[in-house]
Amino acid sequence: MPLVADVMRPQPFTLPAEMLASEVARCIDREGVRHVLVVDEAGRLVDLLIEDLPMRELLVANVVTIGPSATAGEAVCAMRHHRIGSLPVVDETGVVVGLVSERMLLPFAEAVLCGTLRSEGVMG
Repeated sequence: MPLVADVMRPQPFTLPAEMLASEVARCIDREGVRHVLVVDEAGRLVDLLIEDLPMRELLVANVVTIGPSATAGEAVCAMRHHRIGSLPVVDETGVVVGLVSERMLLPFAEAVLCGTLRSEGVMG
C-alpha cells in the first residue's frame, strides 16, 4: 500500500499567518489555488481565527460562474480551465440558482466512459 509521502503534493501553497485576510483573498485568486495552508515563521501549520471581519474581505473577486442551460461538458471544461472544483450556477440576472461540482458530474462521466448514458442524458 502506498504511503502518504508517495501520493502527496510536495511543497503545497502556503501563506504566512500575519497576512491580512484581504491579501489572502487576492493571492488565492491570483495564484488560482484551492488549498492554502497557513504557516508561522518556522513553516509550522497554524490555526487561523478571524474575528469581526466582513465576509467580503475573504471573498475572491470575479468568481467564475455558469448558467443552468450550459451543458455538463461546458461545466467540466470551465472547471478544468480555471482549475476549480465547483461552479455557482446563476440565471441571466445573476441570481444564484445552484451549484455544480466535480462530484456531481462524476456519475455522468462514469456513464459516458462505461457506455451506460441513455440518449436523453438521464442515467438509469
